[in-house]
Amino acid sequence: MGSTLPKLRTSHRLAAFVVVIGMLAGARPGESSVFQQQHLAVCGDSIVDAGEDCDDGNTVSGDGCTALCGLEVTSNGCIGPVTGLDNCVANDTGFVAFEVLNLIDGCTDPNDTFTVELRGDVRTNAQARYDIGLWINLDGTDAISGATCHRQILVPISADPNDFPDPNNIIGLYRDLENTPTIDICGDIEDSPTPEKNFVDLPALTFPCIDTNGNGFADISGCASWGQAKRTIDCRSVLDAIPGTASKCRCDTFSLIDIPVPSCGNGIVDPGEQCDDGNNIDADGCEADCTNPFCGNGI
Repeated sequence: MGSTLPKLRTSHRLAAFVVVIGMLAGARPGESSVFQQQHLAVCGDSIVDAGEDCDDGNTVSGDGCTALCGLEVTSNGCIGPVTGLDNCVANDTGFVAFEVLNLIDGCTDPNDTFTVELRGDVRTNAQARYDIGLWINLDGTDAISGATCHRQILVPISADPNDFPDPNNIIGLYRDLENTPTIDICGDIEDSPTPEKNFVDLPALTFPCIDTNGNGFADISGCASWGQAKRTIDCRSVLDAIPGTASKCRCDTFSLIDIPVPSCGNGIVDPGEQCDDGNNIDADGCEADCTNPFCGNGI
């Protein structure tokens, strides 16, 4: 006996399939009933679906939103507030230097802030480190316990070993040692006979003019974190690039720019001065001790 169920045209069967899949995928608040039934979460469709940090309409890394729709940079807590760790004890992987690419606004005194574009150099003398996370403190404390850090990952990545190392300071492509770009987008680094220079450019960042080691320069604290083995985490976003233990991160302090020392006669009205005309001469409208002239001072 033949089936009594009605036959559907191909177009109708496809429409029914889309509706069922859309219903299984779940509706997003505020969407029309038709869209709820037909919408599937797809990275690159310009819609930030559940499980996506961002969606800029493409599946290309290096533009702020990774090919897996994860954030490439963010500013939030440092290692301690994010992970609960109170220390980083590794010594084989981390920042080794920062280059000032553009000093947008420098320090005028220790109470000032400075804004700068930096290029960091991240290296390892271990065989390989995976899913590198970069942490730069922004509040004048350190990148472990600080309340605010700039965070960044190494993107875009490539599994082609000929894309690196980079002797000419050209940023990226970074290594994809795990070779799983459909589930893991965060760059990796490895040791070599001549240390690889994993240069990474940071956006313009603002720091307090704090001299932490007494050398007259404003200092910043930077950390690098990683996964010990392949696929420790499926890292699709900077939010995934975190150390699991204290042995998976290293932090260092770097001196960047000069902080002028307040002094009478430097042409800057520093705290405690009433005036400063750039010299230490009396009777020229600003006295030699950087106070305003007044009747009865004997001058």
